[in-house]
Amino acid sequence: MNSRLRMAGLALVIAAVGCKIASTEPSDMPGDNADFETQVEAVMGRMVDGWNSGDFEEFMSGYHRSPLTTFLGIGSLLATNSLIVGYDGIRAHYEPHFVAGAQRDRLSFTNLHSREVSDSAGVITARYALRNDGAVTASGAFTLVFLNLEGTWLIVHDHTSGDPGG
Repeated sequence: MNSRLRMAGLALVIAAVGCKIASTEPSDMPGDNADFETQVEAVMGRMVDGWNSGDFEEFMSGYHRSPLTTFLGIGSLLATNSLIVGYDGIRAHYEPHFVAGAQRDRLSFTNLHSREVSDSAGVITARYALRNDGAVTASGAFTLVFLNLEGTWLIVHDHTSGDPGG
């Protein structure tokens, strides 16, 4: 009889958890925080401005200055086709695009979709395009993982993929 009671209790717990999950409204879920969206879009805007103006520090300001921050670029003009671990490595990867005389086509982002996963983590997916005289020279999609570190949202992982031929 004891095992039947345990099974019945377990069934009640499973049913209760299932009801709670099924009854969770989207407004109760992380990801509806306008502050997250506003703040990460501001970070992305600063990065675009930094790229387009040649301000390397402003461009890099979106990345967390940590040896654990990562970048994975696959099949894009700026790709490494390998994982870069650490802010300093990411910085070294992008720095040649900012030396005097380096060509750096104009950067833009489209289809920005942000989702706050928790009070301290969020994800952005979007598309990037690099243009020269109006012609797209490279494009692709990216996913960024942000962490809220002492009130500031910063990128801790960047996975950028280039479109075929771009």
